[in-house]
Amino acid sequence: MVKWCSAGTCRNHHWMTDSDGKSKFSFFKFPSHEKQPGRRAQWARACARVDPITHKPWKPKDTVQYVYICSAHFISGQPSKELGHPDYIPTNFATPGKLPTADKCQKLRRFSNAMCRHGKKMLGKANGSSKNKCRVAYAVPVGVQDTSLASSEPPQHQPTPDSPQPSTSSVSPPSVPQQMLFDEISALRAERDAAFAERDHARATLNSIRLSSNTVAENNEKCQYYTGLTWPIFLATFQFLLVSMICKGTPSIPYIDQFFLYDSEVETWHEV
Repeated sequence: MVKWCSAGTCRNHHWMTDSDGKSKFSFFKFPSHEKQPGRRAQWARACARVDPITHKPWKPKDTVQYVYICSAHFISGQPSKELGHPDYIPTNFATPGKLPTADKCQKLRRFSNAMCRHGKKMLGKANGSSKNKCRVAYAVPVGVQDTSLASSEPPQHQPTPDSPQPSTSSVSPPSVPQQMLFDEISALRAERDAAFAERDHARATLNSIRLSSNTVAENNEKCQYYTGLTWPIFLATFQFLLVSMICKGTPSIPYIDQFFLYDSEVETWHEV
């Protein structure tokens, strides 16, 4: 039986091989509709298919067991069972508006960093509890006089430098999926700020290089490059045309600049 990918515009199948004769893609079955109905529905929505008869979003039938999606639609090449992992559902689709490859790899790094931070927190809690147990074991029973132990062991009522500090807040640390969302929001805000800065720089650059008659004033070489006329001829022509013009109000663009832009466009058309 041929394994076809269920993604909307994907036509990959397991008979597609590379130069070594191995299949180019791996194929993974959809989650079970009995054990993971929610995840199965998420996979179906990610495929972005439309039923050709009802014209509604495609949904695999529960009676069909062998519904596949290929490895090309997972960032790491295979699905993950970790809730919150970027590959918990397929997200890698070659459609307009999707994230570039660098951002997809960055999502994997964020998830790995969040998992590392969560692991360090859990390890710190475990180490703290073990230290407390060790201190209880060193407690000296009443009536026992051991000068060597008493001199080496710090007083029980004084906290040691490595003793865990009591928590002053009842708020629990965020879970791994929440931490991933926080990191994603921070990254998106940074990208937004960078885009705004790039836009402002482009606007400033555009305003600084805007062409006008002042750009070529008293410069025959520039004026002839843009209009095909030297500056005296350009100015004389404009003054001749201005006499026959009926001027009403103040234009948004000065008439000489309008004439310059028109003349430069005509010159460009002639060159083409």
